[in-house]
Amino acid sequence: MRISIPPGAAVQSLRRTLLCCQIFAHELLAKGIGDKTLAYSKKFKEIQSMKPHLYFTLLLFTTCGSLYAEPNERDPIDIALEKAYKISSTQGLVLANYEAEEKWNKEIDRALTELKKIMTPEQWKALQASQEAWGAYRDKELDTLMEIYGAMPGTGRGPRHTQRKMELTKERALQLRVHVEDVSHAKELREQ
Repeated sequence: MRISIPPGAAVQSLRRTLLCCQIFAHELLAKGIGDKTLAYSKKFKEIQSMKPHLYFTLLLFTTCGSLYAEPNERDPIDIALEKAYKISSTQGLVLANYEAEEKWNKEIDRALTELKKIMTPEQWKALQASQEAWGAYRDKELDTLMEIYGAMPGTGRGPRHTQRKMELTKERALQLRVHVEDVSHAKELREQ
């Protein structure tokens, strides 16, 4: 009898297992190092002797997870963009990239709104600093792209420039999606 696993379920299960292991290892190591009463007990020696094994286990889970993870489902924004690429002119490609960038910006806004609801004040403050730094990086990178593609001859520079600009936004949106998943899952674990 074969058991069918819905797409993405194995990856989600692996992520949760990994997160549980990370939290467990962190708690064990923190208790082993920080609790002086534990230092005089047998448990301390057990925990200290387990430390290399815990690190190895985390490394193993991380490596195996990346090797055997199922491919991510395709995002609707990417699917729409690919359709536009197949039927568009140069001007159509530029417009398609702008539209995709706008959608990724909305995804960033959605993720930030969600993160503000679920993060602790400390986490939110750190994310705000990260977002500010990313904005500065993006602006400098856009200046660089303008210099690179502004000097390029031909009509291909417009689509390429807008594509690279859109990809910067997409990368950040995807990072924030992962933050939402991770923070949500960690919050679920703490509430159990």
